[in-house]
This record gives sequence, C-alpha cells and structure tokens, in this order.
Amino acid sequence: MSFSMKSYLAAVVPALICVLFLVQVLSAYSVEPTTQDKALNFLKEVLMLDMKRYNATLAMYNSYPIDMGGYVREDVKYALTSAKSTINVIFEFRNNTLVYCHLHGLGSSTLYFQTPPGNILDAAKGLMQRYQAYSGATYLQKMRDMLDAVTELKPITTTLDDVKFRIRNYGPYTCFEWICTVNGIDVERKGVMFTFHNGSFEHFADTWDLYKVGTADLKVSRDEAIRIAREYAYSHPYTFGGVPVNFTILDEPVSAELSMEPREGYTLYPWWNIRLYLDKVYPGNVGSIQVTLWADTGEVTHCEAISVGGSPAPIEPPSEPPAGPTPEGSTGQNNLNFLIIIAALIVLTIAVIAIKKKRK
Repeated sequence: MSFSMKSYLAAVVPALICVLFLVQVLSAYSVEPTTQDKALNFLKEVLMLDMKRYNATLAMYNSYPIDMGGYVREDVKYALTSAKSTINVIFEFRNNTLVYCHLHGLGSSTLYFQTPPGNILDAAKGLMQRYQAYSGATYLQKMRDMLDAVTELKPITTTLDDVKFRIRNYGPYTCFEWICTVNGIDVERKGVMFTFHNGSFEHFADTWDLYKVGTADLKVSRDEAIRIAREYAYSHPYTFGGVPVNFTILDEPVSAELSMEPREGYTLYPWWNIRLYLDKVYPGNVGSIQVTLWADTGEVTHCEAISVGGSPAPIEPPSEPPAGPTPEGSTGQNNLNFLIIIAALIVLTIAVIAIKKKRK
C-alpha cells in the first residue's frame, strides 16, 4: 500500500504541476479582450461611467465578414440600467478595433465615477486624453495637441500636416472633428470625431486606421471631369418607357465635388461627382444627370438620371447584418475551458499509465 501511494504521488504530483502550467499558458492565450470587453472598458475608461452602479445587459451581438477589405465587422449593443435611467449604447468594431459608438440617454441622471467638466471644451480635452490612453494609437497625439491649443469654444478650422481640425456647431450639437487632408483634398472618410448633444457626449467615430490613401494625384481636372461627364451622359441617354430620351444639358449651372472614395477595399482614391442640369424637366420628372468618375484615371463609375427634388443613390450602400440568430457571448473563454479540460485529461491519462507500469 505504501509503495502504491508513493507511486501514485510520484506520478500525479508532476501531472498536477503540468496542468497548472498549462492553465497559465492557456490563460495567456486568452489575454486579448473580446469586443464586448472593449465596449465595456470604453464606457468605463473613456466615458467614466460608473459601471458598478449599472446593470449592463448585452442586447445584441452580430459578427459577420465584409467583402470589402476582408474585414470582420462586429456590432455590439448594451442596455445600461440604473434606478434612475436607461442608456442604450451601440458599438461597431472592424477587425476587433472600435470604429463607432453612439449613446442614447445620457443626461443629468447619468452615473459617473468622476463627473466630467461642465464646460464642453474641457470635457472634449479630457475625452481625447482618455481615448488616447484607451486606444494607444500614435496618430492621436497630434490631434490631441491641436485640441489642447484651443482656448475658446467657437467654430474653427485649422490644419497641421495631414490633419484638418474643425469645431462645428449644429444647434444643440457640438462636433470636434479631425480629418485627413492630402493634396488639398479633404478625406472625410478617414478621421476621428466626438459629438456632444446639449453638453453631453453622444457620438464617437474613429476610422483613421481603417482607411488608407492609395493616391491623391489629380490627373483629371475639374473642367476635364465635366467634359467627360457631359460626353458620357449624351452617349448614354436614360430611357423612359423603354424609349431613350433626348435631352439638352445646360452649360451652367454645374456641380463638381471632389472627394476620396474606396476603390480597393478600404484604400481611397480621388473621385469626381458631377451634377449636370438640364434645360427643362424631361419625362420621368428628370431635371439633371449625375456622373461619377475617378480623378486619377478618368474612368466613369456611375451615370444616373435624377428627378426634380430627388437625390442620387449612394455609391456605397450601407452593409446590413445577415438575418438569423446571433451569439450573445464570448467564445474565447469557452475555448479556453475546453482546452484546459483536454490538457488535464491527457496529463492524468499519462499518470495512470505510469502507475500501471510501476505496479507491473
């Protein structure tokens, strides 16, 4: 019996040590927080919400791939409930990185562990400082310096290198925006934005690292773009009732807007949006023609007849999540537990085999 117990301990104790070691290794494997963890950390570390006094309920979770760029998009929605109020929060992540957050319900009854300043400018400065610590992105330092240099809350526009900083007011809304600017083109898709509504934070977006600039070289000028659009519109008349409509395009007015749009995944290129106005209203209530083309190649990407009072369809429609049930929890911890169990079974099996061999 004594020999059996010694043999058992000699085999099991090293096995248990191996199990503990594997637990530590596999725990390190799960150090990367999930998007749900990151969402809750954003509420606490950046917005300073007192999460101990809120009941955070995961109201929705969607995860699905996006063809453009091979990204994985995750949508997370939380309902934060306290005795006084309910706050609904929507997050969007791309490849595990937060790019969007919108809160509904912040106000005088919001519970903070540290009350933010009543002054919107000071609140924005504190928000940027905490977001920089949360994100760790190096590009935020320049943006923070531009904000810290502001001493008075008023509409401004200033540029430093490739960053254009704007403070804008829209009624009860105050927006702090940093957008990329290259070769005189404002890249509205690539930027960082904080929005306050009646003095309370409401909206956040950071797409600076999501989008890349392919080129900003303009090989097609405004006049050339209008010429190409005019020729293309005449050679591709729209039809009404199955019959091509002969129309006349006015020389003036004409609208030509330059922006940066995605062509290769999330890589941006210069793009002309031309609006050509007609001499009268034609069948189908059409009063203008919209033509879009790449400003670096001259290639036409879209041509559409626009009805009077109508607006053109977007070139890049918003993506929608697939229908069907979605998981409401993290699979990372479940995978970890499964691996630990398997490792423990393997080690204990080896120990039993060793005991049998010693008994023989």
